[in-house]
Amino acid sequence: MNPRPGMVVVLAIAVTVPAFLAYWHGQSAGFLPTFRDSAEMAAFFDRSASVGGGDVAVGLGRLEGAAFGADVPFSRTNVQVEGVDELDTVKTDGSYLYLASWDNVTIVRAAPPESMVIVARISAQAFADADGTEQAAFQGLFLEGDRLIAVASVVTWGDPAVRPIGDIWIWPAASRTLVAVYDLSDIGQPTLIASYGVTGSMLTGRIVDGRAYVVVQDWVRKVNETYESPLVCVNGECTPMDPQSLHYDPESEDASAFTHVLAVDAREGGSNVLTIVTGYASTVYVSRDALYLTFLKWEGGWLGAPEGEPEFRTTIYKALVDGLDLQVGARGDVRGMLLNQFSMDERGGHLRVATTTSWREPSNDVYVLDGDLRIVGSLSGLAPTERIFAARFLRDTLYLVTFLQVDPLFVIDLSNPASPEVLGELKIPGFSTYLHPFTDGHVVGIGQENGSLKVSLFDVSDPTQPTEKGALVLEGNAWSQALYDHKAVLADPSRSLLVLPVNRWIWVERDGTVESDSGAYVFHVSAEAGVELRGVVLHEGVYRSLYIGDVLYTISDTTVKASALADLSLLGSLVFRAS
Repeated sequence: MNPRPGMVVVLAIAVTVPAFLAYWHGQSAGFLPTFRDSAEMAAFFDRSASVGGGDVAVGLGRLEGAAFGADVPFSRTNVQVEGVDELDTVKTDGSYLYLASWDNVTIVRAAPPESMVIVARISAQAFADADGTEQAAFQGLFLEGDRLIAVASVVTWGDPAVRPIGDIWIWPAASRTLVAVYDLSDIGQPTLIASYGVTGSMLTGRIVDGRAYVVVQDWVRKVNETYESPLVCVNGECTPMDPQSLHYDPESEDASAFTHVLAVDAREGGSNVLTIVTGYASTVYVSRDALYLTFLKWEGGWLGAPEGEPEFRTTIYKALVDGLDLQVGARGDVRGMLLNQFSMDERGGHLRVATTTSWREPSNDVYVLDGDLRIVGSLSGLAPTERIFAARFLRDTLYLVTFLQVDPLFVIDLSNPASPEVLGELKIPGFSTYLHPFTDGHVVGIGQENGSLKVSLFDVSDPTQPTEKGALVLEGNAWSQALYDHKAVLADPSRSLLVLPVNRWIWVERDGTVESDSGAYVFHVSAEAGVELRGVVLHEGVYRSLYIGDVLYTISDTTVKASALADLSLLGSLVFRAS
């Protein structure tokens, strides 16, 4: 398989120093140097305001037989960009469920749903040392044909004699992220083919055309007056990275972390790592041609100050990728901070970005950058005093939700990169935190109103006059993980299907009690009927849903339930992990 040429990886980092602008805008294709040696690396960190003199602690993040037949449709992870799969703790190939649950990956035969069965388990602890000083945990999965790609974290706790403090565990002394590739030819006995890793904690991951890209944050560490180089690992053997392979920004006054892009070829084998010295990383967006990584930084003031709010700014690094070859390229920057990955989009060689300028007196901007990451168009001052709560770029249109007391939905035309333009605006009660494209000319909004979950269907077929075609606000108080995690959303417009995990509480006035339920709420959404609640699959702790054929599978940390999509009747249940 020949590598897909010309892929682009873009790293976005917020800046604090205006001098960056003159330094980088004067270059058509910015370039970050590497250190000549460890002495130059140490001198750079010594003058950085963000690197302290002690060890830096790293914390753990939350982890995430008889087949139906090849022609049976099944749902996949809800992703932002078609063709770019996202790391998640639940995957299916239409016959089996692959469930990453911290300490194990469990493989479940899904059919028949009345008799689901566990066919294999993969232990995360196989990646940890046997002396008890390390703990391994799975963060998420990819599927690539007959390959299972499992991403795991391994943390080192130091001296095991002082590891536990009562029921409280001390911060780990170090961590590394591993990408393990398994052969599923014998589904009952997954075989480890290779593992690749780098020191640090995982932020997120994507896979495009068989190549996984995992972004890892690795705090700069100074031990015994010496700055440690990151480690790169292949099949358990770890070696320090040469300082000459570490990119840095000579003008940066924030250099607290190594940010790694670990690329792994799941089909042909092999890996590579691109490392840049940055500040703390947060948001990642990936298209089929680019990867964007953002770092929130600010200039002046501080976030908790009673006055003198800082100025937020986001800077962008761009790297070219050809197969596993990763190289740093240009740089640009925009004002403000991003909400999440949906605040960015790449189309036609342009990067489009939506930002909020501040917390106390916010307004909102939209920027269009060219291939060299220079701003070629912008739209400033949207919705003064409000902040972005949801954004979705669809082709040449941006749908933007801001919020203060009502929910303005902006429809913004980006067809002319040099001149973004607001076409229409809709104000309704409540707000949306996630927007999902549905039937042609319609967008679903998932949000809240008066403390409960709200599902809206927006008609945007006339972009100058968007309307709310239908809406449903659940009775009582309700919350859903889907408000802030798009991978918790199961949506299929062809079936008019929307499934969300929901926790709901209803106050009963007659006796002063509270009724509650937890489960997968199944909605019928269509242009004709609007939004209707079909029913609820009661399932405590449910956080993912998927379908295979006409069966709905709901997954919690311990249990899989299978229900008929037609009437939501229970077909089967399997406890795959002890609570």
